[in-house]
Amino acid sequence: ASFRDPAHGNADSAAVAHRRSAAAAVAIAAGLPAAPGVGPAVTYVRNCWRCGCLPDEELAADLAERGALIVDLRLCHSEALAAICSLLREAPAGIHQVAL
Repeated sequence: ASFRDPAHGNADSAAVAHRRSAAAAVAIAAGLPAAPGVGPAVTYVRNCWRCGCLPDEELAADLAERGALIVDLRLCHSEALAAICSLLREAPAGIHQVAL
């Protein structure tokens, strides 16, 4: 099965990509190794677990769907801020927008 961009006529491909990213995030949360080349949402989830905080579902969804890291730093506790900083240090491919 081919995986085409939604701009090229396959409206389901964005949903498929999101499900793949979500499945990888669940695998990481379960302690399984991540597949190479995983997206920024999976990296974010992994960093949250490393820093001892729960990942924000809306932030993870924005990363998975649009490659957007949108964070109000005034609302972050120290563990969440550490996870976001770690994500920015790793600079995974797929982040197209950062708003802090």
